[in-house]
Parts: sequence; structure tokens; C-alpha cells
Amino acid sequence: GKYPSWSISVLQDVPRLMRGMVSHAIKGSIPKEQYDRSLLVYQHERELKQAAGFDTPDDAYLLVVGSGGKIEWSYHGPVTNPAMEGLAGASKAGQ
Repeated sequence: GKYPSWSISVLQDVPRLMRGMVSHAIKGSIPKEQYDRSLLVYQHERELKQAAGFDTPDDAYLLVVGSGGKIEWSYHGPVTNPAMEGLAGASKAGQ
């Protein structure tokens, strides 16, 4: 894509004995060229969800994070053209 992006999978609640199998299945569903843009999170789930404003499990969450780690723009809901336009505008503003 035009802007760097990462896919985040939160596995904190997955039992430790199952994490290897679950992470293997997730990696198997990701194209190899996107491996370096995929993040598996095993701790601090509550903090991540709080920062993202997480409240609807089936929604997509889009965040623009500035170089200092501050969330500059966020959205959750269906990925629509207006949502992507907002993401693009926020990403350009942060450059």
C-alpha cells in the first residue's frame, strides 16, 4: 500500500499450550510478503484495546499512529470508501 500498515492479532487470552498452533494458523493465512507487517500480541491487551477505543469485536479498527506513538486518527466499523479517505487524509497530514 501507499502507507505503512500492520495487521495485529491479539493472542493474550489464547492458552499458552495453544499459542503455537494458533500463531502457526495465523501465519499460514498471511501472504509471505506481509509477514514483516504482522504483529502477534501476547500481553498488554487491555492497554491496546483502551488506546484503540475497542468496544465492538467484529469491527475493523484503523489507527494512524504518529512517530511519537500518539494516535493521531482512529476509526472503527466497516471498511468503507469514506473510512479509507479519512485514513488517507490523516496519513498524509502526519507525513
